[in-house]
Amino acid sequence: MPEYKKVSGVSGNLSSVGSDTLANLMTLWAEQFKRESPNVNMQVQAAGSSTAPPALTEGTAQLGPMSRK
Repeated sequence: MPEYKKVSGVSGNLSSVGSDTLANLMTLWAEQFKRESPNVNMQVQAAGSSTAPPALTEGTAQLGPMSRK
């Protein structure tokens, strides 16, 4: 996989809905992503893995982290 190359003009909204187990990881990732792309609004909603598939299929989220216990 090629190394990521930062581009200018990245903006918009990015939503993550899913696993509460992965909430800390997703929040850290979102904070770093925001530093790299300050014009992107990132929202992390950790309501449980079962909420990810509907959010993805309905188009209300672009990321759907899921975990198993």
